[in-house]
Parts: sequence; structure tokens; C-alpha cells
Amino acid sequence: WRQIEVLEKNIALVTKQALRISPFIWDACSIPLPNDSIDAIVCDMPFGKRHGSHKTHKDIYPTILNEMYRILKPNRRAILLTLEKDIMKRLLFDSMKNMWNLISCHHVNVGNLHPNLYVLSKKIQLLHFLVHPLILLQRYELNLIKILFILFNYKHQLLK
Repeated sequence: WRQIEVLEKNIALVTKQALRISPFIWDACSIPLPNDSIDAIVCDMPFGKRHGSHKTHKDIYPTILNEMYRILKPNRRAILLTLEKDIMKRLLFDSMKNMWNLISCHHVNVGNLHPNLYVLSKKIQLLHFLVHPLILLQRYELNLIKILFILFNYKHQLLK
């Protein structure tokens, strides 16, 4: 529960700066939010011996990333901090490569640990355009030129 104590201190600091923040303690594998409802995600992923083992992380990371993908709006970003570099590499370049764009990866020093900070972007799936093009124009702030460009690129990829 140390993370909760740190969170409370951070909230107190942010509140002094007149920013609104509402923390929730939820299961990261089953977040009670609607699909495509979040603008951004910042997450300190579980890693190290205090938070399970490499094996438990290997099992839980795909579920967590799937859930993040579900709630994040298309083209929006997730920033993830983790020491589990091999797991992230396998997920981002193999099994989840059609879901996430890796924008950047930064090596950081956190208390003599050297995790990576991953900046990801949720890829837009063609299904979003076929089912709800007008909602996309309004909700995701995409203009018609961007939508046509994305559809053109998708069609071009299919023809290759």
C-alpha cells in the first residue's frame, strides 16, 4: 500500500496547484470504464520482486495492455514505466503490434533502477471508420482529410 501513500502525497501537491485529480483504485485487468473513453494513460507498471515475479508479469501484462487499449480513445497516448523490457518488446513488436504504435522509448534512472519509459499511441482500427465515421469526426477530433488519408493508407496496404 506504499503506492497509495505516495499517491495521496502527490494529490495533495497537485491540489495546491489548482489541478483537479480523481484517483481510483481498480483492478487494471478489468477497469470499469466504457470503451474509447480515456484521453491519456500514465502507468507505473508492476515490476520487481515487490510486485510479483517475471512470470506473473509475463502473464498479466497482455491483459493490462488490452484493457488500456479498450478504454483509451484512438490516436491517444499511454505512457508506461517498467523494468520488464523483454515482455514489452515481445508485446509491442509481436502479439500487439496491430494495436499500439511505439512513439518513443526512454531509458530512465529511478532510484538506481533503470526502467524504460514507453510512449505508446493507440492505433485506429478500420472498424472504427466503417461503423462510426460521424462520431469519429466529432468525438476524436479527426478531420475528414485525416480519415480519408487513413482509409487510403489502409486500402493501399491491402493492395500490396
